[in-house]
Amino acid sequence: MRSISFTIFLLLLAVVSGGMVAMRVSEGNLHRIFGPPPTGAGDRLYDFDPALASSIVLSGNGANAHCVLRHGRWQVITPWQDRMDPVFAKAIIAFTLGTRVVDAIPRDEFDEEKKAFSNSAIRVRIEDSNGKALAKYILGPLTAVTHLDPETGEEHPTVFLRPRESGRNDYVYACTGDIHPIFKDGLRYLRDHRPFYFDPRLLQSIRIRNAEGGLTLSRQSPDSTSPWRITKPLELGTDRAAVRQLLENLYLLRAKNVLNRAEVTLPSAGEGDVESIALRHFGETGERTLQIFPPATPEAETQYAIVDDRPDAVFELLRRPLAAGANGQDDMVSLAVLPDTVNQLRDKTLAHILITAVKTIRILPSTGTEIFIGRETPRDGGLVRLNGEMQPLNPYALQNLIKAFTQIPVTAFVTDAAGDDLSPYGLDRPALTVSFASFGDEEIAFLFGLSRDGTWHVMRGGTTTVAKLDDQFIREIAVKPWQWRQTALWSIAAVDLKTIERTIEGQPTLALTHDFLSESWSASENGQDRSSELSTARANRLLAVLLDLNVQEWLAADDSQAAAALANPALRFSLGIDVVDDEGEDAGRQWRHLAIAPASDSPANRLFYARIDGEPHPFLLGHGTVYQLAVDLFGDD
Repeated sequence: MRSISFTIFLLLLAVVSGGMVAMRVSEGNLHRIFGPPPTGAGDRLYDFDPALASSIVLSGNGANAHCVLRHGRWQVITPWQDRMDPVFAKAIIAFTLGTRVVDAIPRDEFDEEKKAFSNSAIRVRIEDSNGKALAKYILGPLTAVTHLDPETGEEHPTVFLRPRESGRNDYVYACTGDIHPIFKDGLRYLRDHRPFYFDPRLLQSIRIRNAEGGLTLSRQSPDSTSPWRITKPLELGTDRAAVRQLLENLYLLRAKNVLNRAEVTLPSAGEGDVESIALRHFGETGERTLQIFPPATPEAETQYAIVDDRPDAVFELLRRPLAAGANGQDDMVSLAVLPDTVNQLRDKTLAHILITAVKTIRILPSTGTEIFIGRETPRDGGLVRLNGEMQPLNPYALQNLIKAFTQIPVTAFVTDAAGDDLSPYGLDRPALTVSFASFGDEEIAFLFGLSRDGTWHVMRGGTTTVAKLDDQFIREIAVKPWQWRQTALWSIAAVDLKTIERTIEGQPTLALTHDFLSESWSASENGQDRSSELSTARANRLLAVLLDLNVQEWLAADDSQAAAALANPALRFSLGIDVVDDEGEDAGRQWRHLAIAPASDSPANRLFYARIDGEPHPFLLGHGTVYQLAVDLFGDD
């Protein structure tokens, strides 16, 4: 017979067990009794709001690290007191939330030692601000298989991962992704290798001191339209591309290594030997200053630097770019590529000239006559004084002139403090002076000098800055009056053009007769009537090209190359034009003659010389125009 006490014990056990089951059922499952089932293939192991992550605790590879989020920035508090690379913090959280199960293996069937799930594994714990664990797991080695993404078709590595939460550590999972590189070399990559952490959009000033001297870049507001200017040592405009390169490279600047201050002996150097870069944001009174120490030896690959808001860190910065692929770091920014001098950062164009604001332009060669260009209103095309008369000007010559001053950069700035002796630059007797006057009566002048070694220099009137120019700049300035002539070759009315005679080298002369009123054509060649074979559409196109013929560029009257080519023209035209006098009476027929010759016999030639009768200056025609003039006029349209 059972004892009463034993019976009571069984009764109590049944009550407790039933209560536990009831409690688990009330939770919706029996996971606390039998353990949760494994996470299914394709599912995520963890699901939490990433904004709740406030702490990351890591251990493995013989190192431990504790990282916390403070005031919106991740900090490493163990083993260093330093800024954490925010990219790696985001990568750890993103991997934890994004990794998906490929396979689940019961732990009792998994040989942990064989799979290196031991001391080399990384323990990860992510917590919220109250210290509650959002995720706890051990990151094991890579598996031997890859996972094929069914949506993208890409293959991804997989790693062994074991959750450490209570009730979830009965399985080892093969999961997608790999963040092992973050944890190399004793977790040192967790430390932010960027000396500066700033928002380029909010940057107010950049102060640089180096062997070239000191300079300050600043702007008035964080508005994207507020331009950067050099404010010290001179007030200068900036080269936008150079400033953009400086900002980008400062943002991307990364150290090869970050070392503990206590473990490094910084080079002893005089104050003038230490270079510095200081950044200030809008709304801040202080700067963040990077001090860069001289290299240990002239051949050293790196040099030490410290930044004042990270007192325990010493950065090894690259002095010059590494060879492609060297140490896998060929994408690292080096100090050598930072544009950090006044001449690298200043605006390299001579002027910012708005053509609509220009009223007059004067071009005065030292050995030629002055070219005067003017207009009455900003909308006028402009006139040029030729032979004492104001005539329509060549718009291309004007475009090239403005392009030279506003787009072609100077080669180098020679000095900002030229003295009274300008002879070394050829500016004591300028070879050329160009001045611009605005409708507001403001005037700027530029003096151009040719030094003894054949180098062109330029100085803006009223300044002491001398710059060196490439020959291309000078070539863009038309200094001969005939270069400014209008491009329209002639003015012939279609109704007056009656006859066109065309001779192509090696072919008989083709004579065309045109009747404007009836819009009819006739053609003869070698005394034979070929009117029935003539393509009217092609003839009309030829007529349009001839009537609207434009010069590509006027040449000197004594241009020897043009004269040699035009001695044997490959294409000739004779135009018969009926002329009327001032009273409207028929004054007979006049003839205009046009000769065209290629610059060379090469099939690739694109340069054609031309001349019209009675005109001393030959000119260039575009190759497209010449091809239209030489078109076959017979056959179907």
